Amino acid sequence: MKKYSYVTISAILSLLLHLLILGVADKIRLADITVFPVEEPPRPIRLAHQTDVRDVRANVPQNTLRQQQQAAEALKQADQLSEKMKQVFREAKLDFEAKPQVRLDGLGRPVLAPPLPAPEQARPATAPRPKIIEVDAAQLSPERYALERRVSRKLERTYIPEPHVPSLLTPGALQGAVGATYGVGMRMGGLPGAAGMRVGDLPPDGGLGGGLLGGRNEYTPAAGMPGFGNLGGDLADVNLRPKAGQGEGDFRALDPYVIVNVTVYEDRGGGGYFRADIAANPRSEELWDVPKDILFVIDHSTSIASQKLAQFKESTVEALEYLNPKDRFNIVSFTTTARTPFPDFVPCTRENIARGQDYVRGLSRGGMTDIFGGISPFIRRSNGAGVQAGRPLNLFLMTDGVQTVNIFADSDFIRGIKELNPGNVSVYSFSADRRANRNLLEFLSYHNRGYSMHVDDLKDFRSMLVNYMSTHSQLILSDVNYHLAGGMADEAFPRMLPHLYRAQTLSFYGRFAPGTELVNIRVSGRGGDGEPYELVFWKRLEECLRGEPDLAQQWAAQKVFHLVGQRVVSNSPEEKGKIADEIRELARKFDLYVPY
Repeated sequence: MKKYSYVTISAILSLLLHLLILGVADKIRLADITVFPVEEPPRPIRLAHQTDVRDVRANVPQNTLRQQQQAAEALKQADQLSEKMKQVFREAKLDFEAKPQVRLDGLGRPVLAPPLPAPEQARPATAPRPKIIEVDAAQLSPERYALERRVSRKLERTYIPEPHVPSLLTPGALQGAVGATYGVGMRMGGLPGAAGMRVGDLPPDGGLGGGLLGGRNEYTPAAGMPGFGNLGGDLADVNLRPKAGQGEGDFRALDPYVIVNVTVYEDRGGGGYFRADIAANPRSEELWDVPKDILFVIDHSTSIASQKLAQFKESTVEALEYLNPKDRFNIVSFTTTARTPFPDFVPCTRENIARGQDYVRGLSRGGMTDIFGGISPFIRRSNGAGVQAGRPLNLFLMTDGVQTVNIFADSDFIRGIKELNPGNVSVYSFSADRRANRNLLEFLSYHNRGYSMHVDDLKDFRSMLVNYMSTHSQLILSDVNYHLAGGMADEAFPRMLPHLYRAQTLSFYGRFAPGTELVNIRVSGRGGDGEPYELVFWKRLEECLRGEPDLAQQWAAQKVFHLVGQRVVSNSPEEKGKIADEIRELARKFDLYVPY
């Protein structure tokens, strides 16, 4: 009886509710309803001639397998050409390298022997400057004609005696190189009652001769020999530790350890664009490596396909082999929660690396994806001892960037991580295939002193990560900053540079106004000895390398990437609109494709 009453009352109430809704609906006229269409942001269409700004980002290593193969092939061809050139010199009986000569002098020669003739003066190898020749296509066989070469229409040729044609040797008559001659004698310490030569007996002003290589006065004794740091004059920096070269104030001189090249392209209407390249030179081997912390962060949620997770795991296992012995490391695996094999960063010992590799091999797919929860606790934790000790933290994030738990808008995510970063954390994101959220990953890295590396083909992922780890294990200058004089700073991009590694070139782009005569750059950072280093470089624009017109487009691409990054972290709709207008104008003027 109770069940029957409940069903009857429910049916009556349902009928009354429907009648009420129908009565209200009859009084609403469709003409009174204003429909606001939802406008989705237009997706940019890339034209065939446009350059993708992602393809010309500065300081992003190109580590795909195809590029490695191309580089290996180019090196092989260069080696073959080098061997052919050496054979030419051998057949011409031309000594390419000057070998030093020695002769017995002083003690050890008969006292009454006639004086030795003056040695032949040292000279470099020389050869006539090569001339440009032409090949008449009509006289070539079909096989020779099919070879790849630059082809141009036949022109009247004029010999130019000026040094515009590159030469392997100093121009001049064909002659071999002659090395400097050094007199040698018996070691004084070998005679009874004679003391050996002491460091203080050395001539104070490079009197040992300038023919030996190394050092500012071209003389460098063995590294770390005791007492050489106390010598005066030009020998003051022969100790191969960086403590010898002091810069102004509290900075040590960075100049001896890097090379700087500036390439410019001048507009017809005045002004122009430049690219500055900073790279470690061979003498940088004297610098201590900067100790750093390495954190591998692996997404193994269900959204990561089995093949992709296998690549993440294999790449990490191999990359662990390339860690610098001075570094510490840890591994984070995350889905909705994060786990680690070690409670904190551990030294790169053989036992710890093996334990980390076993941990990675045991990961399997499962769970949902919380990227923010996977990395934010470790960035927040780096505010402590890592900052105080001056240890950079490199965080290598392997994910597709697709969040399924604790979901943030891309801009909120990037802004949140940026606010947590104390300044010593560099985020490097590695992704593969076309489903990755590149917008999130690229600007997450861009705002945290790193860069994002992506490959469309999953099989190239392992070579990308392993090649990066193998070429970026030796960090020689952290917290790199640069400053430009003459009002150029506002138009220089990217604004923040990554750390400088021994096998890396850092680049930034700038613009100069009409009437500018020179570029003045100051670069600073912190070395492995914990001391600040500084380089002050200036050069007249007329003396810089000449660039191609695409240098202007490369500068514009860097500025677009900077503006998109500013738009991502901006909270002001008005500011976002102004930035979007500027991006569109740059893309139109410089023929760029902007996928964001």
